[in-house]
Amino acid sequence: MKFPVTPRVEYAQNPLAEVICQLRFPRQFAIEGELPVALQKRVANEFPLIEKRFNFEVALSDNEELSRPRRRTTYDFSSRKRDLTISLGAEFVAITSREYRNWAAFSQTIHSAWEAVRSIYGVSLITRVGLRYRNIIDREPLQLADVPWSELVRSELLGFLASDLDGATLATEASTSHLFRVDRGYLALNSSLVHSDDKSKSALLIDSDFYREDTIDGDQNVYMDILNEYNIEAGRLFRWAIKDRLRDRLLAPTN
Repeated sequence: MKFPVTPRVEYAQNPLAEVICQLRFPRQFAIEGELPVALQKRVANEFPLIEKRFNFEVALSDNEELSRPRRRTTYDFSSRKRDLTISLGAEFVAITSREYRNWAAFSQTIHSAWEAVRSIYGVSLITRVGLRYRNIIDREPLQLADVPWSELVRSELLGFLASDLDGATLATEASTSHLFRVDRGYLALNSSLVHSDDKSKSALLIDSDFYREDTIDGDQNVYMDILNEYNIEAGRLFRWAIKDRLRDRLLAPTN
C-alpha cells in the first residue's frame, strides 16, 4: 500500500489527538523485579511526574484453557503538563505525545528514551517497532456541524456513513477496519465514530497504526529509519483521507 506523495502542511486547527511510539524488546526481569530508580533519575528534569499502573494478561494454554491472569506493571514518567509521557514495562518502552508539534522534537524524545532504557538495562534487541497516529475530526468547532461526513472524508474510511441509503448518514455507530502491507511492515487503519459522555456529540476517529514485528539490533539506528518512513507515510495517509473542504477548514486560522 502506497499513499500519494503530497506536500507537507501544518494545520492551524490540528486534529491530531495523540501520537504513540512503542518499542518492544525481550522481557527484562530487571525491569519487572525492581523500581526504575535509575531511569527516573535520568529523565527527571523533563519528566518529573511518575505513576505506577497495573495491567492483567490472560493467555490460552495448549489445551485452550485460560491461564490465571498475570499482573504486569507499567511506570509512566510524564512532563509537568502531562502532554508527553514515557511508559516503561518489562517488555516495552512507549512515548506518547498529546500535544504533538513536529516530528523532529518527538523523534528526539523517542531516541533519548530508548537510549536511556538501552544503557540502563542493557537491552540490545528490538522485537517490534510501532508508530500510531490518532486523529479526531470534530465538525462543530470547524463550523462544519451540518456537513455530511461524505463531503469531508473519503468513503473508504466511512463505511455506511458514505452510503446513499436513506438514513445512513444518521448512524450512531460506525467503523471500518483494514490491514495493509506497507514498506517495512504493516498498517492497521481503523476509523470509527466517537462520542461525548452524554452521547450528544460525535466525531470521527482516524487511527493509523504502523508497525513491524521483527528482531532488529537496538544498538543501531535501524529502528529510527523505520519510524522516519512511517512518519512520512502517516502524513500522506491523512492528506489522502480528507477532502478539500475539510482540508481548507483545518488550514484556516481560528477566529
